[in-house]
Amino acid sequence: MQPDAELSRRFFQMGCGLEIALGLLGGLALVPHPRPFADWWRTDPQGLALGLAATLPPYLLFVQILQARRGPLLSIRKVLEEFARPLFTPWTTWQLAFISLLAGVGEELLFRGAIQGWAAQYLGPIPGWTLASILFALAHCINRAYMGLTLILGLYLGGFCLAGTSLIPPMIVHALYDFLALIYLVRFHQPR
Repeated sequence: MQPDAELSRRFFQMGCGLEIALGLLGGLALVPHPRPFADWWRTDPQGLALGLAATLPPYLLFVQILQARRGPLLSIRKVLEEFARPLFTPWTTWQLAFISLLAGVGEELLFRGAIQGWAAQYLGPIPGWTLASILFALAHCINRAYMGLTLILGLYLGGFCLAGTSLIPPMIVHALYDFLALIYLVRFHQPR
């Protein structure tokens, strides 16, 4: 099933609009937070290196999912092959990079910054981390297995903030992972 060019164009526009809206919502929610807004954006060479290196484990897991032949990972592979791949295949590499960047920044501002940040303020660090990860998984509720995988990824990304880093490392991981996963899925992976 190959979507037509108009559907693909509209899906790209809607995806960009959604990710921008999530980022704006998250950013606005962080402005009154007791932690200074600039601290959320603190960038240093170690944080950049951490973000780059921490992208490898989720990406390798993604590649393994696309090799799954049975079990819960097979249901994720089928969704990726039957739904995501046809939808993203018409997109240019630039479009894949742009939506990945928007998702990395927008979703991390909302889930790790605003939700985890505020929940940690009122509930404590661990409950805040857990709540943000559960909400992240629910926002990616494609099927039960995918939601479980997204919960693990949410805990992984939230761990950076739990450890006291800025949002830059999880943004890098999220954006770079999305980009590499989409490129692999639509340019290199051959569905079974």
